[in-house]
Amino acid sequence: MNNIAALSLCLVALVAFATAAPVATRRAIFFEEQRAGKVEYMNWPPVPCKADGDCVGINASYCMNDKTKTAPFFCHQSTITLTSGLARPTGLCVDSDVQKVFFTEDDQQSGDTEWPLSVINVDGTGKSSVVPKLLDPQGLGCDSKAQKVYYTEHHGQRVGVVNYDGTNQTVLHTFTGDINFPSAVVVDNENGYIFVQVEGSLSTGGQLWRMGLDGSNPTNILKDIVRAYGVATDVATKTLFYVQGGHGGFIGSVSYDGKVNKNVLENLDYPYGVAVDEENKRIVFTTSGVGDGVVTTMNFDGSDVQHVANFGFAPMGVGFGVIPY
Repeated sequence: MNNIAALSLCLVALVAFATAAPVATRRAIFFEEQRAGKVEYMNWPPVPCKADGDCVGINASYCMNDKTKTAPFFCHQSTITLTSGLARPTGLCVDSDVQKVFFTEDDQQSGDTEWPLSVINVDGTGKSSVVPKLLDPQGLGCDSKAQKVYYTEHHGQRVGVVNYDGTNQTVLHTFTGDINFPSAVVVDNENGYIFVQVEGSLSTGGQLWRMGLDGSNPTNILKDIVRAYGVATDVATKTLFYVQGGHGGFIGSVSYDGKVNKNVLENLDYPYGVAVDEENKRIVFTTSGVGDGVVTTMNFDGSDVQHVANFGFAPMGVGFGVIPY
């Protein structure tokens, strides 16, 4: 074998090794700042600290030990912006299998208008439109097995689904009657359900619906929600966590059949987005104040409440994923 052939074989082996080598990943929480027009993420879970030395080596510059706040304290971590300059982003879902984040924009200041459902890679590249026009789009839910994204059109009164590549867009259900504005959707592809929060023309009387992944057998499982803004699922226990918004709102939980319903954490100011951290068995939710928006985490039973990040521009859609590093 000559030297050129040997060198070629070595290069092929090196490429094969590099391709096969596992990529290290770390967990992240993704969210939107609606009024800042951004989709962002930060490392998760937050690392507790008492001094700057506790934060060495974790992409942190100092211990967030603000004496005006309430302990425990956390290492300050840089927020990574995936995309900015958006028109009031609202809905978000993450598929770590394909390293993509889906999001909607929904600036309704001039009345009912159409806005896109878009996608971007977790490294900030490849931003593109999945569906160019939806009427008042809000919540999103990803089905990583089927590579489909479910969406709600609030004043469009529809719940739909589309392939990640934008093909096969299908309306699954159109809401009628007094409660007809879907605001949030979450997917449980293991048990074959989607769950949809629906609002009415008033802030009261919201509902939570269960239906098949194809929109079949729509069933109302909860009524009388005020400002029905967000919903997440703990697949393992078949429990939904939902938002009752506004001043004095709460995070509630309800079983898939609607028979067991309770308030988990009460007396909140304008909660909006909610997500379940299956790995750490915790709930994360956002409060959407402008100037005082907060990302908060707690146990499934509402204990060990920790405010882990403050954002001034209405944090909304929230979801978990992993990123390479």
